[in-house]
Amino acid sequence: MLASGSAANGATYLSGGLAPGSWAQVKGTLLSNVTRIWDASDFVGLGAGLPVSLSGVQVLVNDLPAAVYYVDSGQVDFQAPNGVFGAVSVQVIRDGAASNPITAAAVKNAPGIFPNVINGVNYPVAVFTDGVYVGNPAVSSAYRKAKPGDAMELYATLPAPKGIPGVTVTIGSITVAADFAGHTQYAGEFQINFTVPAQFASLVAGNYPITIAVNGVSSPSTIDTPQPGPIVPPIQH
Repeated sequence: MLASGSAANGATYLSGGLAPGSWAQVKGTLLSNVTRIWDASDFVGLGAGLPVSLSGVQVLVNDLPAAVYYVDSGQVDFQAPNGVFGAVSVQVIRDGAASNPITAAAVKNAPGIFPNVINGVNYPVAVFTDGVYVGNPAVSSAYRKAKPGDAMELYATLPAPKGIPGVTVTIGSITVAADFAGHTQYAGEFQINFTVPAQFASLVAGNYPITIAVNGVSSPSTIDTPQPGPIVPPIQH
């Protein structure tokens, strides 16, 4: 059984916002009898394709099979297929039995930054060019705060084209153009490269909300994590 209105963007967890080529999720009950993500065995014989069934669980969007990444009893993560737009029907098929269909909004563009939630704070899934992750170093030495002039890679949901023009990044009230935006090597994951604006050298250090925009369509200022709020990279001088 699928929960009405549960189809959501795979980065922001907000209802609707399914964009072709990007990750999405749906919730309900008795959707799977196992909990797992895809593994190497699921790709056998698919060539360059992605698995559309995990342990007997499938997703159909307007009757089109979607790639399935994660399944458990209450949630299925899938990649919205190409060619869907507007009000679409989503169903989960478990061992040949179809769930109730629910309606979701599929749009051409629904950007969202993947969150890294630590101690109730929504940090962005982002990395510096030296391989250190963006976050609070008090949590782990794997993280550090950003400084003006740092080059950063953000990971997000974006439209499907390999190279995506017109992408901007806004931190606090400062907006900069992305240096690059396009596919990573992983399905449904997109990378945005940008430089932390020099203006932060004269601003107070702290956590600043960050959003991205593609041709004027912005990611949401608040995402639906267990403690809903903005995504915030910590910035120091």
